[in-house]
Amino acid sequence: MLHAIEIEDVEWLDFVGNSADATVFHHPYWSKLLVECYGYKSFVFVLRDKTGRISAGLPVMEISSWLTGKRWITLPFTDHCCPLSRNDDALELLISRLIQKSKEFKNLKFEIRYKLPPAKISINKRSFYIHYLDLEKPPEELYKSFRKKGVQYCLKKAKKTGIRVIKSEEYKSLKEFYDLHLKTRKKLGVPTQPVKYFKKLWEHVLKQGMGYIMLAYYEDKAVAGGVFLHNYRKLIYKYGATDPDYMNT
Repeated sequence: MLHAIEIEDVEWLDFVGNSADATVFHHPYWSKLLVECYGYKSFVFVLRDKTGRISAGLPVMEISSWLTGKRWITLPFTDHCCPLSRNDDALELLISRLIQKSKEFKNLKFEIRYKLPPAKISINKRSFYIHYLDLEKPPEELYKSFRKKGVQYCLKKAKKTGIRVIKSEEYKSLKEFYDLHLKTRKKLGVPTQPVKYFKKLWEHVLKQGMGYIMLAYYEDKAVAGGVFLHNYRKLIYKYGATDPDYMNT
C-alpha cells in the first residue's frame, strides 16, 4: 500500500542515507528550500515491506496553478530526482502504485523527472540527458580524459592568464555568483530565479554543508563561477555563470 509521509520523517531520512542512488535532492533540506521560496506542498510517497520498513519512495511536490492545473512533480526546479528502492521489484511496484494513485484524482498531471524502468503500465516519456563524471579517478587521469582542444586548452590558458579559483561556502561568495548569474541569464534571454531563492539555497543547503561555490577571479574580479551541491555519494553541478565581457580573456 502507498503511504504519504512528511519529508522530514526520520525514517525517510534514514532510508535516503542508506541508498546508493540518493542525491541532495532527496534530502528534506532541498524540499524545505522550495517550500519556503515557492509555497508548494511537500510530502513523500513510500511503500513498506512486510516488516513495516520503507522499501521504496519518492519525494513529491503538489503545485496548483490556474494555468497548468494541479500537478505532482518530483521535483520542481530540480535537475532530476530518481525513485529510491531496495530492489527492482519494489521499484516497479512503487511506480505502478504511483500511477494508480494519480488516476484517483481528476485532471491531475504527474511528472517523474527521471528514467523509469520498463513496466506494464502507460507512462508518458520525454527525452533528456544526464551527464556523469567519475570523480574517484586520480586528477591526472581525469585531466587526460578531457579533449585537448577543448577543456585542456582552456585550463592551460586560464593558468597562463593568471586566473585564480577559490572555493567558498560563504553567503558573500554566493552574492558574487548571483551577479554573474544575472548577467548570464540576461545574455541568454531567460528568466532568473529571485534573490530569495538563492538566500534560501544558502540557508538550507550550502550552510548545512551540502554544497559550495567556486569563483574564478581575473585581476581580483569574479569573472566566472559555479554552484555545486553534494550529499551522500554524488556531486551535482547545479549552476554555472560567466561575465560576458570576459569570455575571450
